[in-house]
Amino acid sequence: MTLSKLLNIYPDASLSKIKIHDPLVRSYPYKEGWINFFKKDKNEKEWDLIEILLDQDAPLKKETKSDWFSYLAGETTMVPTSSKGALRFLFFFLDKKDSTFEKKEWLRAIHEIFTPNIEGFFIQQNQYILIQSYSSNFISETEMSGFLQTLDDDFSIQTRMHIGQYWEKTTNLKELYEEEYQMSQIGPATHSNRVTTLADIALYYYTHDKLKDSPVGQKINQVLTEEYEWVEIILALWNSQGNISVAAKALYLHRNTLQYRLDKFNEKTHLSLKNMNDLFLCYLFIQ
Repeated sequence: MTLSKLLNIYPDASLSKIKIHDPLVRSYPYKEGWINFFKKDKNEKEWDLIEILLDQDAPLKKETKSDWFSYLAGETTMVPTSSKGALRFLFFFLDKKDSTFEKKEWLRAIHEIFTPNIEGFFIQQNQYILIQSYSSNFISETEMSGFLQTLDDDFSIQTRMHIGQYWEKTTNLKELYEEEYQMSQIGPATHSNRVTTLADIALYYYTHDKLKDSPVGQKINQVLTEEYEWVEIILALWNSQGNISVAAKALYLHRNTLQYRLDKFNEKTHLSLKNMNDLFLCYLFIQ
């Protein structure tokens, strides 16, 4: 929809070069400025419609012209030459986005935080891909999580992020991207952190389907999940790398109490959670 048609529908709308901070006005990023609407006489459904109309404007047309967008979408086969050296894909998933979400400002913040970057684009309304060049300025996962928390507070959203590996620009870069994208989709099923990596996802990703289809796996999973406290104990021990004292503290149990429950677990399952191989096996089967 063109701007003129939108203004015909909403004659009270106006354009400005800067955002208008007025409790009676709602503003949206539009090209190089802002488009402003008076809040009076508009319900939430109408705000949703306005956002849809604005989202259908220039940004999608602009993104489809990107060499990287075309390559990753399978429209071209040549790896773009817009950067030198290694790169990685950062996958952002935006949840609970409401009609006040300021996309343009969020994009500016993301590109300023995760530098150096080549470019980025939305592949779905709530999924954003940022292509980042290699940098020796290392930002830890904890710092990234902190940055996202700050942005979520500022923009009233909830963001999850998956960090891809650094890759050289090989001929199968698109295949690497596609598998990492699939990994990024299962983050919530495997990890509670807002930021995940290959190390967080790989165990679940590469074993889940095989174990799910295994009669042995199904039976062991049934036994292990009969009592919820066993799942908690397995997770606590796995997260503490088998350290019983640390696991007991995480479970708010006395060490002797946990020892007793481990012995009962062994009697029931014939698996010992004190043995790292058995612990690893149990962890796999409860995923």
